[in-house]
Amino acid sequence: MTITINFSEQLVENIRSMDNNCRSIFSPLSELFCSLHVLLNPEGHGLMTAWAIETRKQMDCKTLAELKYFSPLYRKAVPSFFMEEMILEDKCLELQLSHLGTSFFNKNVDDLIQELKEFDNTELVHDLKCNQNLVFLKLFSFLRE
Repeated sequence: MTITINFSEQLVENIRSMDNNCRSIFSPLSELFCSLHVLLNPEGHGLMTAWAIETRKQMDCKTLAELKYFSPLYRKAVPSFFMEEMILEDKCLELQLSHLGTSFFNKNVDDLIQELKEFDNTELVHDLKCNQNLVFLKLFSFLRE
């Protein structure tokens, strides 16, 4: 079955302009956060639902608890707090995680807390306010698993 989509001339011009001014990169770190989002919310992800359900069955209780604990970071959209690391043109997850680990402590955690204000009553946000370094270490450990 073929689907034909007709774009207006203005849209075509906008796309040409975007091609000149925008670029797409592959980010293993972004893929990791997207996968965590699907694991947390398998419904509504069509082809990935079976993968998410099967993967969750194989996760131990500690990992499931961490998945839920860090969920404000990927429940909806990944906070811009992490964008610098995600747009690194590196195809290696280990290198992106390493950069993320070293940059955590140089960032203003208040920016992240502000981005997560709708999750203000979660344990994660509470812990960020009380002991951000411990949260970052736990997150880094969780992502490396």
